[in-house]
Amino acid sequence: MSKTVDVSNPYDNPVCKACISRYKEKFPNQSSFEIKCDGIRPYTDYYDLDWLNTLSDIDKNQLRHLHDPIAWAADKLNWHPRHYQADELQCSAMRRVMRFGRRTGKTEVMCVDMLHKAALNPEQKEPNAKVIVATPHESQQKLIYNRLLELIHLDSTISSRIISQRQNPFCQIVLEGTGQISIFVCGTNAGQAAKTIRGYGGNYFYLDEGDYMSPDDFGTIMPMVNEPPGHPLTVSSTPTGRRERFYDMCHDPRYRERHITVYDRTDADEAFFDDCKKDAGSDLNFKLEYLAEFGDALTGVYKREHIDAALVDNITLGNIPT
Repeated sequence: MSKTVDVSNPYDNPVCKACISRYKEKFPNQSSFEIKCDGIRPYTDYYDLDWLNTLSDIDKNQLRHLHDPIAWAADKLNWHPRHYQADELQCSAMRRVMRFGRRTGKTEVMCVDMLHKAALNPEQKEPNAKVIVATPHESQQKLIYNRLLELIHLDSTISSRIISQRQNPFCQIVLEGTGQISIFVCGTNAGQAAKTIRGYGGNYFYLDEGDYMSPDDFGTIMPMVNEPPGHPLTVSSTPTGRRERFYDMCHDPRYRERHITVYDRTDADEAFFDDCKKDAGSDLNFKLEYLAEFGDALTGVYKREHIDAALVDNITLGNIPT
């Protein structure tokens, strides 16, 4: 379930231990840990300690920022994550699924994560880090684009490196020397979006509101993700109730799934939770939107629990009562 490294065991930390424990509980019949990851390691593991000791504190901190997006965001952006957002930023899994409820900050933490990749190019991608973002809604595309610009302008060393920024035919921010972020809309105009995305290879892929994306969207994006040697993929969404690609990813042993509900917000009070319940309009909507549960699709005819119960292997025409 873990690998040994020379300096320290990258899985010997609370976040990884909790992940492995959840994995064993979720996949009791799985003989091996199928999630590809490097665990969580301190930045000092990547360098010779004698050499590090010759550096100034400023130089050491710059190296730390490369490997620690939490420290970077705190120092450069004055941005501090909630506890589950911190876990997300530390995670090194190649395939991540964020099943987050509304008002939990899933898009926010994705923006910080993708900006860290584009602004620092921590893995030294050549010629620079290319971040591809896809979302099914134009409003979400604009939200991500505008939030990225807000974060960028919190640090003049990043904002001074903006080479270009545009919103048509898709949103894109290019930073001199390190990387770029391209944000595409899928779903409503899937055919055209597919053509556009195909022309832009990437090093990191982020799909926001993935459960609202069509199978055709995934059919376009996944070959790019799987292009050798394979690229990190993060898919976030609040469930719609459908059982499609996002649902499958949440139940795929190759993916690290994190399930966060509105109740995981330790900064909120009962009045906030009551407002969420009232705004949801119904118990079903509250479970889908704020508890991020896989309920039945709002437009479905048959309840999923009844369909699942009917799919029993030993049922044949011979043993169905007439």
